[in-house]
Amino acid sequence: MSEPLYCQVERNIRTYIEDMDLEPGDVLPTEQEFIKKLNVSRSTLRHALNNLQSNGLISKQQGRGTFVTEPYYEENLTRLTSFTEDSRNKGQTPTSIVITNQLIVPSDQIAKDLHIGQGDRVFCLERIRMIDGIPIQISLSYLPAKRLNNIDLTSVDFTSMSLYQLLESSNIIISSALETIEATISTPRDQALLDLPPNSPILVNRRKVFNEHNELIEIAQARSRGTHHQVKIKLRR
Repeated sequence: MSEPLYCQVERNIRTYIEDMDLEPGDVLPTEQEFIKKLNVSRSTLRHALNNLQSNGLISKQQGRGTFVTEPYYEENLTRLTSFTEDSRNKGQTPTSIVITNQLIVPSDQIAKDLHIGQGDRVFCLERIRMIDGIPIQISLSYLPAKRLNNIDLTSVDFTSMSLYQLLESSNIIISSALETIEATISTPRDQALLDLPPNSPILVNRRKVFNEHNELIEIAQARSRGTHHQVKIKLRR
């Protein structure tokens, strides 16, 4: 059985990236240029590009082009270190600007990701995280209200409070977490909130946090400038 054409296209694009010594942040040829170069249809090319993006090798930015990234990696965590804790351990001063802290009715996708009913309420917390007054990270968390021991997160001042320290002090046991980290290119919103120039490299951390009953208590995404802040990861032994 012959190899599907889109798989051949994927391999050709990987070879192109290697042969041209492209690095994260470098732009790839346009779709039309690839179609002409590889002599394939648009649908075949897009199938290949979508697979490469799913594998973390490229990032497609609508209206801006396709950029090389670094493949993400995924690890189990034995201990969570919050942005606040990590920064203070380095002798830095962490603060936050709260963009959103409200109880919402989740979208179908958020409800599905959290394994809850569509009518269940969810806390949405989005912050710009600062170190010594410099914006470093945009963090967005969704937490199902029914798994938070009746804590009202909307009444908490998250300009300086650590979310994980609050959960721990409220007897919510964090038993495990799963995190993926990948490099990509900043969006216009990243640039505005983090004071970045166009096409700046950023790290995207996606995290799922579970309690002792193996229930999801948080799904989160953090978009960080450059490599100024990286989450500490300790592997299970």
